[in-house]
Amino acid sequence: MKTTKWILGAVGGLASLTGVHAAEVAIPTQPQAEGVENRNHLLYLGFGFGPTQLKTGGDTRSVEGIDFKYSAGNKNLGGETHVGFWISDNVAIEIGARDYGKAKAPFSFNDPHDNTSGTGEADVSMRGFNVSLVLGYDVTPKLQVFTRAGVLKWTESFESRFDMPGHAAMHRTYDQSGTGLSLGAGVSFRFKDYWHWQVQYEYDTFDVDQVSMLSIGLSYDLLGLTR
Repeated sequence: MKTTKWILGAVGGLASLTGVHAAEVAIPTQPQAEGVENRNHLLYLGFGFGPTQLKTGGDTRSVEGIDFKYSAGNKNLGGETHVGFWISDNVAIEIGARDYGKAKAPFSFNDPHDNTSGTGEADVSMRGFNVSLVLGYDVTPKLQVFTRAGVLKWTESFESRFDMPGHAAMHRTYDQSGTGLSLGAGVSFRFKDYWHWQVQYEYDTFDVDQVSMLSIGLSYDLLGLTR
């Protein structure tokens, strides 16, 4: 009888101890998406679209021996795509491609070869590739503000129509390229897991011309390739 009571007591104590341990086991939860506050060693990509503005330089330039003076450029639609890598939580290196669309730019010209002058209009296509340093600051765990500065390799293509008094209109096409400055600033908002809305304003220099673009787009954190 005493042996039976001892066995029952031992079994009860073991059950009680097992129950305590079971209560202390934490139930695993689903992995949580990392916030923008933990971007170190994070690869990301994105794109955006929006209006562009060409501001032509007011000075006279010479192309193929013809002196041009552009007076204005109009708004158009452009787009950008980029890929970047956060080397720390607040500093990233980014490369991107830009297409600023095609703007119409009126001009006056003088051709010293045959002593002719007149007016015209050019369809100016603008493209570029940039390498930039990005600085980000977290306003909240989901909202980030950022600035960007870098170098832009640009190309401009001019499809020009020349109007000369007493002559038929003449058409010419030429390209020019070079290196300029690329600046930008914007905000990024994480709306789901690793997806972000992004609004950015950028200002780029093309020789004596300047191009600006206000873009709205998406970006995605490529955690699977970097973690």
